Amino acid sequence: MFAFAIWDNHSKLLFVARDALGVKPLYYCLGDSIFSFSSEIKALLEFIPKDTELNVESIHRYLSFLWCPGQGTPLKSVHKLLPGEAIIVKDGEIKEKWAWYQLPIFRGFKADLSKKDAISGTVDHLRQAVHRQMVSDVPLGAFLSGGLDSSAVVAFARELNPDIRCFSIETEGKQDPGFVDDLPYARKVARHLNVSLEVVSVDSRKMAEDLEYMVTQLDEPLADPASLNVLYISQLAKEQGIKVLLSGAGGDDLFTGYRRHYALQFERYWNWLPYRVRLAIEEISHKLNTKQPFQRRITKLFNGAGLDSNERLINYFRWTSDSLLQSLYSQEFRELLGNSDANFPMKDFIAPLSSNTSQLDLMLSLEQR
Repeated sequence: MFAFAIWDNHSKLLFVARDALGVKPLYYCLGDSIFSFSSEIKALLEFIPKDTELNVESIHRYLSFLWCPGQGTPLKSVHKLLPGEAIIVKDGEIKEKWAWYQLPIFRGFKADLSKKDAISGTVDHLRQAVHRQMVSDVPLGAFLSGGLDSSAVVAFARELNPDIRCFSIETEGKQDPGFVDDLPYARKVARHLNVSLEVVSVDSRKMAEDLEYMVTQLDEPLADPASLNVLYISQLAKEQGIKVLLSGAGGDDLFTGYRRHYALQFERYWNWLPYRVRLAIEEISHKLNTKQPFQRRITKLFNGAGLDSNERLINYFRWTSDSLLQSLYSQEFRELLGNSDANFPMKDFIAPLSSNTSQLDLMLSLEQR
């Protein structure tokens, strides 16, 4: 994972690139023959006009998906270099931009493996990936939630360092319905692997107090309280002399760990129904009590049932409907937004793929974007 720039003093060219999956952020802005870039938007504020406008399209996408697909940011003058992209800059202007990396599915690659070979290959590659990250000149630990991803990372890390220290979190107070407490699973895995487990306890008041600080650190809006959990665990690890923490983040995106992946597989039981029937099912599902976890998931399952396949696929990523957002926006904001389609960056990304590409492969491609 990387985001870097190389200055060619002879030709006065700047080469900038971002890693294949966009693990490292890279923002840039253009203006008055100046090209500025950074891993944080905050660092660019000195280089952008004081009267910089908000990017209403990006804000609309944030509110639709709780993150922003595409290269936009909340500020019109600040852009993201997309995953796997590179640019060449001269005299403060982008002269060339290209994708140096494409996901295998875009290159026509399709593995033809037996189940046995797929399992052994996955284990071997995961082991190699974790072992590579164990090379460190500072003390190293690991996040451990007890889920499949972090547990696998710790299991492979322990092969090289049996004394690896792991960290988890305990949320005090009443939990919301449908909330899963990770700690019992983390403790069970720690006992099974015979590794130490340090636990940091937080409550809702502490999280509320730190929310503004967390927003500042994130630069871009991200509606996921897990960022606070990462903050607290990282602080505890630092206090104990651990400078690097291995994480299972991203595992769900690669190995179909989200509920939308399962929901997509259920489509075969109803997506053959006539359009009007699917639309009726969607309308009925909206009448369920979404305060109840099971009913909320049923509503989510059939939300967008009346859409065509690709629109319905992208709809699984959405958290807020256009109709609700339009009712919340001011008249001025609606006029600025116009007919902007929040789904466009996602539709544009999967457009080159063959019509024979499975819906699950399309979804996993979007997950890795």
